[in-house]
Amino acid sequence: MAVYPGIPAPPPPRAPYAGWTRADLVALAQDLGIKGRSMMTREELISALLRE
Repeated sequence: MAVYPGIPAPPPPRAPYAGWTRADLVALAQDLGIKGRSMMTREELISALLRE
């Protein structure tokens, strides 16, 4: 993706979960069967959910 002076970069792909709490992310991860979710940080949960 090209970067142009004076034009802000697009938001990162984590945007779908930007306003979610860690508890909400853990609940969704549980519904999706993501293992190790209770030990993950908020950022790790977002990364795991985006891979699903």
